[in-house]
Amino acid sequence: MSRKNEQGMVLVYVLIFLVVGSLLVASLVPVVGAGSRRHIAGRGQMLAGYAAEAGIKRVVADLVRGADAFSPHYTVPQITVNEHTPTIDIRAATIALPSDQLYVDPGVRDPSLSAIPAGTGYLMRLHHVKEGELRINWAYSPAGPTKLGISEGLTPQTAGRIYAWPEEHLIATAESSGDYNYISVDITDPGIYTIVFFNPLEIEEDPNEEYPNEEEERVLMPNTDKVTNPFGPGGSENTWICVRAHQDYIITAAAADVSVSAYVRQVPGPSEPSGWITNRCLFTPGTLLERLGVRSCITTSSMIP
Repeated sequence: MSRKNEQGMVLVYVLIFLVVGSLLVASLVPVVGAGSRRHIAGRGQMLAGYAAEAGIKRVVADLVRGADAFSPHYTVPQITVNEHTPTIDIRAATIALPSDQLYVDPGVRDPSLSAIPAGTGYLMRLHHVKEGELRINWAYSPAGPTKLGISEGLTPQTAGRIYAWPEEHLIATAESSGDYNYISVDITDPGIYTIVFFNPLEIEEDPNEEYPNEEEERVLMPNTDKVTNPFGPGGSENTWICVRAHQDYIITAAAADVSVSAYVRQVPGPSEPSGWITNRCLFTPGTLLERLGVRSCITTSSMIP
């Protein structure tokens, strides 16, 4: 009789445990479901954020190569990341941040500048020069006569290889017979500036060095071809331009319900001939962007070469 009572009590306990367990499981199901949904939503926002940042960086890759994102000929890229195709908007920055004089490459990879035969030159333009000092150093070999020139605004000659020294619109010139040529000018009117590197066809020589008082015409001797030294930040042995020049963009990319913005500075900005100057792009830190009224910013805050 006692054994039957014990078996009955065990059954009662089992039933109680089953009821209580069922109630606990039933109460936990909504909590687990909500947590799972939050996890899924959080992961979805993270993936969308990555896609938006990738959209901004894709535009920046074009800017590094010298693209003008405000040009009517520029096509905003479309990419798909994490199954998201972000919508990208590019607009001009309404607030100008401070800028410094920086060394930039005039495009020494361009065959028209890397090797300049006698009687030819190289013409380039910077489209967004700001107030400050424009300094240019052209280092080359072998030593011999060269000319440097600076013009304000556009000139009739197209960018790239030129076959004549421009006589008009020059605001500064410099000549040298050594292994480098240097020129500088103060920029007070921001805008487009044209720079000319030129290797004259002939050299004037005085045939009467022993008797300089005798009047005889100077003779012209063939000049030598020039090979331009590589770009470097400063020094007379490198080729460089030191200038305040840049173009500022605010780039916004939206994917799903995530929107990411970045204030991007392109240095030196669009130039001619295009494709030979590698730009640097600076992302402004997000704390500064918040003060400028931009909602968010990608976390990168370094200069991209």
